[in-house]
Amino acid sequence: MKLKKITSILLICCLLLGVLSACGKQDTAEPEPSASTEPAAAAPVRPVLHFAESYGEVSDAIADAEATREVRNSLYSGLTAQAEFADASAPSAAEGMGDGEGEGTFYSMTNVQVQGVDEGDIVKTDGTYLYILRDYELIIMKADNGAVTEVSHTIIGEAWDRVENEDGSVHTNQKQPSAMYILGDRAVILSDQYSWDTTAKGEESGEDYIAVDILDISNPASPQIVKSLGQDGYLIDSRMIDDKLFVATAYNVWDPDEKDNETFVPCLYTDGAKQPVECGTIGIIPGGSSTTYSVLASYDVSAADLINTQSILGGGSMIYMNLENLYLADSQYNDTVTSETKEEPYTVTSHVSESTTTIHRFSVADGKLTYAATGSVPGALNNQFSMDEKDGNLRLVTNVQTENYKIYVDEANDFQNYKPGDTSTSTSVYVLDSALSPVGSVTGIAEDEFVYSVRFSGDWGYLCTYRTVDPIFAVDFSDPADPAVTGAVELPGYSDYLHIWEEGKLFGLGMQTQEVANESGETIAKMDGMKMVMIDTSDPSNLKELSTLEIDADYSEALYNHKAILVDHDRNLIAFPAEGSYLIYSYSPDSGFQLTKEIAVSEWDWQNRGLYIGSWFYVVGSDCVNVINLDTLENTDQVILSRG
Repeated sequence: MKLKKITSILLICCLLLGVLSACGKQDTAEPEPSASTEPAAAAPVRPVLHFAESYGEVSDAIADAEATREVRNSLYSGLTAQAEFADASAPSAAEGMGDGEGEGTFYSMTNVQVQGVDEGDIVKTDGTYLYILRDYELIIMKADNGAVTEVSHTIIGEAWDRVENEDGSVHTNQKQPSAMYILGDRAVILSDQYSWDTTAKGEESGEDYIAVDILDISNPASPQIVKSLGQDGYLIDSRMIDDKLFVATAYNVWDPDEKDNETFVPCLYTDGAKQPVECGTIGIIPGGSSTTYSVLASYDVSAADLINTQSILGGGSMIYMNLENLYLADSQYNDTVTSETKEEPYTVTSHVSESTTTIHRFSVADGKLTYAATGSVPGALNNQFSMDEKDGNLRLVTNVQTENYKIYVDEANDFQNYKPGDTSTSTSVYVLDSALSPVGSVTGIAEDEFVYSVRFSGDWGYLCTYRTVDPIFAVDFSDPADPAVTGAVELPGYSDYLHIWEEGKLFGLGMQTQEVANESGETIAKMDGMKMVMIDTSDPSNLKELSTLEIDADYSEALYNHKAILVDHDRNLIAFPAEGSYLIYSYSPDSGFQLTKEIAVSEWDWQNRGLYIGSWFYVVGSDCVNVINLDTLENTDQVILSRG
């Protein structure tokens, strides 16, 4: 009981820290769905954004945000201390408060969300060569009708190194490659670049940024770096359309000095030299409390040059991109005081904590990013697949969580205590126009459940929610002003990833569960390995389970990283790693899912990818490449990747 009380209080304290930090502008007998449909979303107040006119304005905004954050941190520290004290020795008056995709091609591509918008990964192919990022190097191997030969090893990164000098200073350095793109005779490699110096007096300086290395691979035996560019922060995500690369990073301001722009403004890098972004490209929201920038930059890969940048003072956690727009989204918790009353000896303040997502739209033309609009919706996004644009309208699926609670303050005795109130969770879908103004919504879907996966296809959206069973809902977006849940099917477990197999069929990969009763008699879900499922969506008002196959594994990278799974209807391939094996399946209406090949791989290898070139399938790991003939399903070769 004591632990439960402390946990509830700490959860509330964490929610108090959440804050909406937005930004942006310029370059100038099936189960019945439980839902309510509204003609327009009841969106939070839209953030007011403007772009800075001077670095001084940016510095002032950082200072204001720091002051707000210090107040909140102070409050959090106080609440934590009081929570411990309250449980041990609360006055009697407070005691009873309760405990309160491209398919059918000659070779496979990285599994992406939007056709024509590439995503970075650790293994790529151009139909002739395999390109592999391993540790700190780029490995190029030629794949010729199943015969794999090493062509080159090129060091791109640097292992972590810490040097202590005689004067007491310390230098730390590391460069860790994380994602790659291949386009003709160009390779682009994104790396986390860290270089830091600490003096004997403890004074620190250095860089922590994403390096964008553009390589000439016209001679695969000897790749050459053409130019090294970069931008401050850690990687949020990246995309590439044709030869235009788009990178989103999050840059934290740690020790700002108003006299030194580089200490509070994101910097751009060219062959090691850095320069702050122009102040006019920094979007500010008045009253914001975040000192983290979202930095967007576009690069011309062919020209090996920066195109432009846009930065927003405020956090961003994910992006969605199509051929016309890039959307930057950030989900946060907001705490609002709803009332204040007196209950002697306490002043009682009622609070409500709610999640909100802020979205910024940037149009894309010839690689140039231009700020277009900002909007917000209730709830939090699950991942990039929770967003999709069609006909200029952005569709979103959010988890909407609300928690009510009260704070009791006895000023005379310098004492605080807390009473948790009602909480609610549900799923909502929203439609926003090009100005990110609300057009339509459906709220109250799947109460007391969380969204685990989403997939959009044309006018339809499919979402999997879960508590102890897996309802998959179909949502009709054909009328953006009046989206509607048309049907649902309930299955044991849940799907972490959804993929359109073909028109009228939806594939899901996730976990199988069983409903069991715990010691208190409550129904809970017990994990029972992985599963694949195929759903008939030909009649969205009557979704049907076509096939389910349980998998004797409890983990796969594909459960949380869509790039680790290959789904190709034309080749009849579903392939992914799972606990020491790489599994290749087929699917047919008559036989359902069939395991066609299982290849042993290292259980601790986080780098397994599968791809095909013609009739040959290659399973690429950190130490070897396995080759399978897709016509005979025979292992024809295993090539060990050399090191050093």
